[in-house]
Amino acid sequence: MTAEGKRSQNRIEYTILIGLATLLFLSWIAVSLQFLRPERSRAGMDAVVQDCLGIISSAQRWYRSSSVVGGANRQSWHDLSFTRIGYEEGVQPDGRTLINNNARYTLRVPDHGSSFDLIAEGSGGAMVVYRGITDNPPPDPEIR
Repeated sequence: MTAEGKRSQNRIEYTILIGLATLLFLSWIAVSLQFLRPERSRAGMDAVVQDCLGIISSAQRWYRSSSVVGGANRQSWHDLSFTRIGYEEGVQPDGRTLINNNARYTLRVPDHGSSFDLIAEGSGGAMVVYRGITDNPPPDPEIR
């Protein structure tokens, strides 16, 4: 083999080696992202659940408060809105919808007014639903 042929073969081997190293590196990145994805999803869901618990706590505090200070005086959940329980930023014009970086939260009060539901719609279609919330500890959520 000539010197030029040897150099050409070395360049080809070097190019193949660089290509394999690049492929290995990109494969490592793809696998790493797959392992991190469930953690990001779980962290996002945890943030939504924490927001829900904060909203429920604020709503229950409002429900227990005297009507003199703007509370429900333990009478009914009918007047429940995000603004009444202390939320301002992200509250939509209907007063019962709040949007933040974690999710879209909606308060629903049935006609009987003796409880309320909280529906949280996170990114990617994930939902956290608390139904029949009263002045007692909140029920377990439905997570979809």
